[in-house]
Amino acid sequence: MFDYSRLADLIQKQAKPEVLKRMVVRFGDTIKAVEYNQIAYFYTIEKQVFCTTFAGDNYPAEFSLDKLGTMLDPEMFSESTGVS
Repeated sequence: MFDYSRLADLIQKQAKPEVLKRMVVRFGDTIKAVEYNQIAYFYTIEKQVFCTTFAGDNYPAEFSLDKLGTMLDPEMFSESTGVS
């Protein structure tokens, strides 16, 4: 007997885009991996995107806000508030 609910689960999993878990930030001579669950919000200053962690650290981001919107988990981040 064919399990249609299993097929529906597989299709739903494939439809969800892969979200990133961390991003690499460069500041000065330092390169650091920052977990996305450590980031409180993203913001822009003069067309440069930055992120602020819950610890209060600020880092430049490599991606535009539009690109980040397609890469981040929508359950964690929303465009209007930075964090949902």
